[in-house]
Amino acid sequence: MAAAGTMTGIGQVFASTISAKEDRTNGHSDNLKQSKDMEHRNLGGMEVSAIGLGCLPMVGYYGGKYEKKDMITLIRRAHAVCPLSAVQSEYAIWWREPETKIFPTLQELEIGFVPYCPLGRAFLTGTINENRRFQKGDRRWNLPQFQPEALKHNMPLVHLVEKWAKRKGVTPAQFALIWMLSRKPWIAPIPGTTNPDHLDDFLGAASVRLTPYEMEEFDADYAKIDLMGHRADPFPESQIDK
Repeated sequence: MAAAGTMTGIGQVFASTISAKEDRTNGHSDNLKQSKDMEHRNLGGMEVSAIGLGCLPMVGYYGGKYEKKDMITLIRRAHAVCPLSAVQSEYAIWWREPETKIFPTLQELEIGFVPYCPLGRAFLTGTINENRRFQKGDRRWNLPQFQPEALKHNMPLVHLVEKWAKRKGVTPAQFALIWMLSRKPWIAPIPGTTNPDHLDDFLGAASVRLTPYEMEEFDADYAKIDLMGHRADPFPESQIDK
């Protein structure tokens, strides 16, 4: 999903969410107070909060499968017609295809990137163990990454995130966002939640970053982990350039 520069910024949406939460908590949340001083990022000329709030129903599948060169051509053609502020795609610690497929083009054209599902549909938060099972109706019930064998196989990644979260003095969810915010200054993730406490937790990631050395150290540990399962069910998987 691409956003034109004249569209409403996600920062404005996020700011209204914060205000509503402040009304409910009477301003007693430390993280919400910190959010007023949250880093702002420039996404193609649009100033937004470093962390936004995702909305899953906004995500859809448009058209057929695009090869890498076609995806880049599409971005360039759209940008030439109407300058893009940001491109939205799934991106998380355990799914990094955008880094090789579109990041170089986004950086060249000074287009921002808005990742949805930055917490790996909660897998990276440490709240899902290998015995968790999902019922039909849950978005994860038929995703390859969330099948029993894959959950068990991928647990080392959760343990790695938990180890680094402890090292940085944050929660696993916060670390997953910190990792992302430390990658590029033009990335503004939009974790989705309907839980105000989770939103409060996300805000705690706004002021912590990894150093370049820490990024290299984490990636070296990550490279040792073998992951199982694709991110999508059969239909969207057939639309994805792998």
